[in-house]
Amino acid sequence: MYRFMLGIVFVLAFVRGAAADEQYGSQLTIIEIGKHKGFILQPAKPAKERPWIWYAPTIGSHPNKSNEWVLRKLLDSGFYVCGINVDESYGSPAGRKVYSDFYQRVIREYKLEPKARLLAQSRGGLMLYNWAAENSDKVRCIVGIYPVCDLRSYPRLTKAAGAYGITPAELEKQLSQHNPIDRLEPLAKAGVPILHIHGDADTVVPLEKNSQVTLDRYSALGGKMKLIVIPGKGHSEIPEYFQEPRLVKFLMEGGFADGFDSTDRKVEPVSNWWGILTEKKLTELAPKTGYITSNGAWKMLWVAWRPNEKLPTVDFAKYLVLVDLGGMYPVTHELRVNDQGDLKIKLSPLVPLERGYGYGITVIERSMVRTIKGKAIEPD
Repeated sequence: MYRFMLGIVFVLAFVRGAAADEQYGSQLTIIEIGKHKGFILQPAKPAKERPWIWYAPTIGSHPNKSNEWVLRKLLDSGFYVCGINVDESYGSPAGRKVYSDFYQRVIREYKLEPKARLLAQSRGGLMLYNWAAENSDKVRCIVGIYPVCDLRSYPRLTKAAGAYGITPAELEKQLSQHNPIDRLEPLAKAGVPILHIHGDADTVVPLEKNSQVTLDRYSALGGKMKLIVIPGKGHSEIPEYFQEPRLVKFLMEGGFADGFDSTDRKVEPVSNWWGILTEKKLTELAPKTGYITSNGAWKMLWVAWRPNEKLPTVDFAKYLVLVDLGGMYPVTHELRVNDQGDLKIKLSPLVPLERGYGYGITVIERSMVRTIKGKAIEPD
């Protein structure tokens, strides 16, 4: 009875907005997208990159007391936490549209990191995964707590069809367009890391039909995913799921270990540039290897991408030019080199000032680099 009343108090306070100005010790602000109410929890001391967690489902009393252990640790570390109530939309196009509007709103108004870290609990998996499949360039990583990944498993097509505005038979024919387990390829291609935690006694959202299928298919697509299985546990709000340190670590790091070892040395750039291309065809000039080793290729790229600026002189006997695309975001390179001279690269997106196709260019000294991502350096 106490938990029921607590949920009612939270919902009433949340909907009123003005009455609920704090949660988990952080400032709570209501954000309205049409008839839909969202929220943002602001950390006392935001981290430099302004990282954020997108939680779903924001429905009923969620996020609630069970989520506090994880979310408070993230808030205390400078993370924002956001979410929006799209009712029981079950990942429908209408709900996805509201999600996109919400994303643009919080990115613009709060200057958050362009890539969200998704935290999908139960049926929140349907909404977040379907949005992520269409916006893979906006996703840093995904955590699932017994998430629904197959509409046939939950809530079943007969119930979900109403939210899609079609019949169950029509939904079944279109299932590959709306079912998370059938829409993983864009996420795998974008390199989005995934971590799920799921109980093997879950009868509401069965492990084998949801997280296990996701793991099998994502791995087959070349994606990076891990699944933590909790023996003997079902679909419950218990510490085994909601106080798991590996979930916090994964969300804080934006995925699994970034590939940098403690013994790797940081590589400082000699020069770097980033920007936005207005025409998609210009992205085709990016080197497939991810780097340039000759003046001819360097001039061709620079003149096409930055035509109003003087071509910087690069001595390719001494330097390498790294070139990467960032989808809709400009990117910078974070670089490390190990004792064998292998260069490791991590891209960090920047908030774009205009729409287009983002890129990043970095010049580094060649003497310390023998290979790049384990592969020998090839001439242009």
